[in-house]
Amino acid sequence: MSSRVLVTGAAGFIGSHVCRCLIHKGCQVVGLDDLSGGFRDHLPNGAQFVQGSITDTTLMQRLFAEPNGRARGRDPRRTICNCRRSGPTE
Repeated sequence: MSSRVLVTGAAGFIGSHVCRCLIHKGCQVVGLDDLSGGFRDHLPNGAQFVQGSITDTTLMQRLFAEPNGRARGRDPRRTICNCRRSGPTE
């Protein structure tokens, strides 16, 4: 099972490159962006796009919830991803 990774600012220059790297590493990528400075066309194929802001707490809770609606056990603030590795690490 591949890691599911949320990339904020995914439609910007850096965020879109991070998305590409993670997709190349086999991650399932969810790209979040409010499009205030980025462009939807920058997201690579294979990334799921969500238009919104990290300040939208309802949206963030939904993105970090399991399909059954309960929050995941891992704290997303303590998870980092290094594109040189195979996936997210703690």
